[in-house]
Amino acid sequence: MMRGAMGLAVAGLLLGGAAARADTILAFVTPQNIQEGTFRLKSKAARNHTVEFVIRRDVSKIDGPGRTAYLSNPTRDEKGLGTPVKLEEDGKILTYRFSVPKRQVADSVFTLWGGGKLGEGVTYRFRLGEFWKPSRD
Repeated sequence: MMRGAMGLAVAGLLLGGAAARADTILAFVTPQNIQEGTFRLKSKAARNHTVEFVIRRDVSKIDGPGRTAYLSNPTRDEKGLGTPVKLEEDGKILTYRFSVPKRQVADSVFTLWGGGKLGEGVTYRFRLGEFWKPSRD
């Protein structure tokens, strides 16, 4: 396993049971390394005891299409990717906007999957609890 500035881990991916193999990198995005990349994240308290997250990515200097994103909570979700998150595109800015109940933020994960034709590429994972520090009311 290899790690770098963005907390990278190299993993192999088998596709459809075939012998084809594509390499993908899993990068953990944290509050400490988010400024190094093309992402920006904002979070704020919202209505009904939720937290609204807005994740933006500037793709003007990278080669790649929009990516498929999912919101999951490993402590609640069984097998599966989680809930798809809608992509909003504005030129070269990709935006993902979603809300999470406050009591679930600590365990929730936003995943942006790599987008190569064979599944290769970088998959980004955000542990949302690292980005939300509630004020004491």
